[in-house]
Amino acid sequence: LGLLILLQLILTWIQARSPGFQRWVKAEPTLVLHRGRFLDRALTAQRLTREEVLAAMRGSGRADPSAVHAVILETDGSISVIADPPAEGSGSPYPPGVAPPTFAPPAGSR
Repeated sequence: LGLLILLQLILTWIQARSPGFQRWVKAEPTLVLHRGRFLDRALTAQRLTREEVLAAMRGSGRADPSAVHAVILETDGSISVIADPPAEGSGSPYPPGVAPPTFAPPAGSR
């Protein structure tokens, strides 16, 4: 356990002082689905399955890939789902049942 802690401290110290090492160690977010289409090369490179992406989409309330603008595998391993923006002229940008926020003027102002 002590060795692992020491290695973590050493890697963190080097990473903070070497941009080249930081680029080598740090991951970048990866786009795995774009406009309803799976990006198979990205899925393979990240060892991610379509089923895992679909499960993340269902977890965010979107089961249909065609209704999703993008799915991103984040650097911490989480999956972000970005819904398609509402069609122009479709009304509120808020999902059904969600009211837009209201703002009250500050107390004492007219």
